Parts: sequence; structure tokens; C-alpha cells
Amino acid sequence: MSTDTNTEINITPKQPSITCKFQDKLITILLDSQIRNLLNKIHNMYPTLFTAEDMQHEYTHLLAQITNLKISYVPKLPTGTKRPKKDRNVNINTTFATDKCRARVFSSKFVIHTDTSGKTLYGRQCKNKKGKTGDYCGLHTKHCPHGNYDVTPSGALLAHFEAYASKANSAIATTSAK
Repeated sequence: MSTDTNTEINITPKQPSITCKFQDKLITILLDSQIRNLLNKIHNMYPTLFTAEDMQHEYTHLLAQITNLKISYVPKLPTGTKRPKKDRNVNINTTFATDKCRARVFSSKFVIHTDTSGKTLYGRQCKNKKGKTGDYCGLHTKHCPHGNYDVTPSGALLAHFEAYASKANSAIATTSAK
């Protein structure tokens, strides 16, 4: 019953007020108790195969493993809080990037916007790198519903973007009026 001497256990503490030293000691006591109980059960079930001397030898070996155990604590966020999400649309590049996929993607943050020269843009350019075989990433090689970012969209696509933009603007106006 040999184990690696560099065993590591990750524990997420339920109560951050308990000190790490106390948790280490508590875990060591619990492991010691569980190992003793397990070895006793094995000895009682198989007394001829697992003698008292074998039990003592295994216990000594496992106790040495417990003392070499490194315990790292994974901090847990308080209940009800979430890690902040990274806003992927904050720094949008309005110029066409030739090393990126040519596809136009729908972006709720940038439905209709203007670049530095005053040109009206619809959506944004896909942020993925071009695939090895063409001008599109793996996803847009198969399906590119909003067309190319560097080409002016068709009438139906313009209507799609404008309808969403007007719906979003009316929702914002309704919310701010309350």
C-alpha cells in the first residue's frame, strides 16, 4: 500500500474564519482516525492475511505519508457573488484586420456604430484568426450568416441590424424613463 510522498490535496474551506494551521491539524486527525478504522476493519475481516504486525507496519507507513501531505486551500467566493466577466467588446477595433477572419458577427454592444472616419459599421469583425485554408476561421468557413465585415451588407441584413438597434434603443429609453 505505497503512495507518492508528494501528495497534494486541494480543499475549499466552507468557513474562512478557521485558520489554516487549525485546518491542517483537523485534517490530519481525521485522516489518522479514518486510517486506523480502515486498517482495523481489514484486520478483523482477514486476521490471517492481514496480521496485527502488518496493520502496525501499514499504519506507520501511512502516518508518515500524512505528515508529508501538502494541503493547499482554494479560496471560495462568498455565496451569491460571481467572478466578474471580462467584457469582450470594450476595445473593438473598427479597422479591418487582415490577419483575422473576414466574417461579420452580430454584437449587441456594437450593432450600428461609426469608425474614426465617420463610416457606419454594422456588427463587428470576427476576432478569430484566419484558418489555414482561406479567409475565415473554422466556424465561419462552414456558416457566415452576416456576410463579410469589409463588404457593405445587403438590404435585408441592414434591416436586421437596424431593427435590433431601434428595439434596443427603445428598451434603453423605456428603462431610463422609469
